[in-house]
Parts: sequence; C-alpha cells; structure tokens
Amino acid sequence: LDSLHLELQIIMQRRKTRNEINLSRLLKRCVEMANQSSNLDEEWRLPKFVEAAEEMFLNLPNPPDPAAPSSDEKIEYSNQLQFLKSITKGIDEESFVLPQEERANNHQDVRTPVLLPQGPALTKDTLSKQIVQKAAERANQSKR
Repeated sequence: LDSLHLELQIIMQRRKTRNEINLSRLLKRCVEMANQSSNLDEEWRLPKFVEAAEEMFLNLPNPPDPAAPSSDEKIEYSNQLQFLKSITKGIDEESFVLPQEERANNHQDVRTPVLLPQGPALTKDTLSKQIVQKAAERANQSKR
C-alpha cells in the first residue's frame, strides 16, 4: 500500500518547465555567489544574474496553465528574488568601470546596509542567514 501511495505521489507531481528549472538554478547560483564572495562590491555578475532571474520569474506560466508553479513555489521564488535584490542594491554598477585607486580618490563612502532575511522561505534557508552574517561582519569591519 505504501509503494502504491509513493507511485501515486510521483505521478501527481507537476513537471517543471525549462524556464522554471533555469530560474531555480540561477537563484541557487546567485545565493552561492553572494555567500562565497568576500566583497560583494566586486561581484559585477550578481546584479546581472538577479535581473535575468527576475525576467525568468515574470515569464513563468500562470495558474490556468497545468505547467504553472504552485502559489507556494511562486512565493518562494519571489522571496528569494526580493532578498537578492536587497543585497544587490548596495552594489554600485559604476564602480566596476573605475579602478580601485580612482574609487578611493572619489571619496565615495558606499555602505551596504545590514540585511535580514524576510519571509518564511528565507528564514529556513541557511545560506541566506550566512549571507546576512557576512554582510554584518563586512559592515562592522568597514566601520573600524
């Protein structure tokens, strides 16, 4: 009986579209990139990846379509995007054009705010917690 129930669950699972698979992979890659980066200001790819993920999210099919993600999945994607956007707000895209010495001469003190994960999908995610902790640590080191 248990094996029959398991088979039924497998059959009833919705197959993800290629766009949704790509979105989940890209979001995972963005979180890994933000977590592994020692300095988010030097990650020029992160804002570009987040923009691409947002476009993929907007192109997901809507509920009448059988391939549409559930509302819970959409909320989770939305929360991840919101968190990544809040991280990338502190990244100044113009700083990638200027060399390190010129940025120091401009006397622009860009401080990234300490971000807290929000929503139930993000508070369970340990990687987002690690990103927040690293951002807080960077903010404390920049104050010294």
